[in-house]
Amino acid sequence: MRKFLTFDELIAPTVISVVYWIVIVVIIIGAIGSLFTGFRGFIVGIIGAIVALILWRVYCEIILIVFRIHAQLAEIARNTAPTSTQRL
Repeated sequence: MRKFLTFDELIAPTVISVVYWIVIVVIIIGAIGSLFTGFRGFIVGIIGAIVALILWRVYCEIILIVFRIHAQLAEIARNTAPTSTQRL
């Protein structure tokens, strides 16, 4: 609980993973719905679903990269922090 209250552990990557799958399902349902609106809707549904899935994946990856950079920088800070035996 202390890690959660002091922001030592981030919950956003977990939340992003859950939201990622929810939006994937919504995109697929929207694409399936557009398949029944005629030939034009069929084509737009397929192309739109493919483009939306790719863009959504890229967007989520960019957000997760920011969190991974944060984790790596925190690790670097822990490894390079002066200890009590080192003199400044």
